[in-house]
Amino acid sequence: MAMTPRPFPYAWVSCLTKCLAGETTCLYQPWLKSRFRYEKRPDSNFNLAAWTLDHNALVNGRADELRADGWTVTLEAQNNFKLHGKTVILAGQPDLIAVRGADALVVDGKTGRQRHADFVQVLIYMLVVPRVREHLTNLRGEVCYKDHRIAVEPEELTPAVTEQIYALLRRMGESTRPPTSPSRHDCGWCDIADCRDRFVDQETPVLVSEF
Repeated sequence: MAMTPRPFPYAWVSCLTKCLAGETTCLYQPWLKSRFRYEKRPDSNFNLAAWTLDHNALVNGRADELRADGWTVTLEAQNNFKLHGKTVILAGQPDLIAVRGADALVVDGKTGRQRHADFVQVLIYMLVVPRVREHLTNLRGEVCYKDHRIAVEPEELTPAVTEQIYALLRRMGESTRPPTSPSRHDCGWCDIADCRDRFVDQETPVLVSEF
């Protein structure tokens, strides 16, 4: 499958979080994802079926807890949104949105180890959800792991953080290709099959020195 341009730049929330969290320095991957459909490199280490079962159990378990505490809950596809900007569409799907009276909670479930990008993902949801569901104003966030939860308070979505999110979205909408920054870490997780700058793993030479 050759790269096919999208009619209009289209960025998923989950594709932006590592850049905003400082867990990757390569802007090329999210930029390409937002502007093109392309052939993806298979990941033989990822078991989608096992992940889906694990993730569903985590999210459904949290939903049951909230319902028992009097919250009205919507899950995954019910929460799908598309926020149209001047240069890019931002799309996302929070795992869980709960409402009780004037209070609202947006939750994202994570089955892996704790990462700062998970926190950032919920911050983006907290920025966007009140814009697509205008009645949800008193909104808090939560990252739900198997053995603990992290609360994301409204005051953590500062004007500076908001501007960082908007700045990255504007970058995704630009036609100029950003530079790559290939590394073993970033390229190891990247699914772009034919990136010309992909990091080639070579045996690291052993240096011997007298100290």
